[in-house]
Amino acid sequence: MTTPTPVNPNQPPPRTWRNGPVTLDELSAGLVWPTLLRTPVLALQPPRVLIGILVMLALWGIGRLLDWLLAFGGVEAIGSPLVWRLRDGWLDASEQLVSLHPAEALRFLGDATFGHVLGLLEYRPLTAGLAVLLLAPIFAIGSGAIARSVAVDLAVGTNLGVRDSLAFALRRWASFLGALIIPVVLIGVGIGALKVAGWLFLGLPYLNVLGALAYGLFLLVGLFTYALLIGFMLGQPMLAPAVAVEGTDAVDAIQRVYAYLLGRPGRALIYLFLAIAQGLIAIGLAAWVLNGAADLTSSMAGSFLSGEKSRALFEPGHQAGAAGAIVAFWQLCVALVLSGILVSWHATAGTLIYLLLRRVCDEQDLREVWMPGVIPGTRAAETPTPARSGAMP
Repeated sequence: MTTPTPVNPNQPPPRTWRNGPVTLDELSAGLVWPTLLRTPVLALQPPRVLIGILVMLALWGIGRLLDWLLAFGGVEAIGSPLVWRLRDGWLDASEQLVSLHPAEALRFLGDATFGHVLGLLEYRPLTAGLAVLLLAPIFAIGSGAIARSVAVDLAVGTNLGVRDSLAFALRRWASFLGALIIPVVLIGVGIGALKVAGWLFLGLPYLNVLGALAYGLFLLVGLFTYALLIGFMLGQPMLAPAVAVEGTDAVDAIQRVYAYLLGRPGRALIYLFLAIAQGLIAIGLAAWVLNGAADLTSSMAGSFLSGEKSRALFEPGHQAGAAGAIVAFWQLCVALVLSGILVSWHATAGTLIYLLLRRVCDEQDLREVWMPGVIPGTRAAETPTPARSGAMP
């Protein structure tokens, strides 16, 4: 009978070997930030890209309708240019990043996402405000649908599909829209209060002395408004995911996002910069492939045509006739696919960043996602509480 070898407690356990390549899960064991590296794979899932395409198509259609109505009053178009400027800003920022100009990339990105909108709200407040109110519900519902799809995929490995994702977002459209609009309204109220108070207490004789004495209150309002603005610029991608992950209302989602930003500002900035850099590279590659394929197709298809016929078919702005209109439609499809990828990536990255910050701040598992009929914080099904005798059902 063989005597077992005694175990030495000071000796490390034997290493286990396996065949095959080293996986990302093994390299990132114990770390949470590598989850962001899954953004491209999750964002390029066909159902999420399709939702992004539907969102951009709806935004473009509403923008064109608004521009058509404004044209009757001789007002310059604002809706459609506002929709496409976001995509163009990401493409310009991607080119700057690839050219190793990160500061310029951030400037282009900031101007496309927030700078242009803020400028329009300042110089064209009525039409810009109307455009934002019309476009915001579509963007909020689409972002919520994609965020819910990503959250459920991470939690249980199930792809909800287009119909189920949109159904979830439509049932909670008020929460998704409120999470996006409430901070904007508060920022607008703060800016409006400063403008009115400045005109009333600093522009009128005698009252300007009182206004100067109370200028410290002006500064407090300005500080609060600016803090809201910074929080919205950093946390906007996480607002829809907060509703989608927690199944909560708009106010609670806003409180969670701002609390995570204040609780871990350094970690939040690192996650955001990593996601932005990865997104710019991914969008740039997608644009290179799609635009390159479109250019190759038009160049080869028109190689034996005259210059005039080629322009009438393929050159944007010069396309004429039924054939030119149909080709323009297919070119628009290419632009919509690229825009759909951008929308899908935005919501996917926001969902992952929210889950990572929640993991760091609240120590909740990344896979803990609210599910109807499941007890929060567990995977156990809710048991209906029996009604007491004589109580209302």
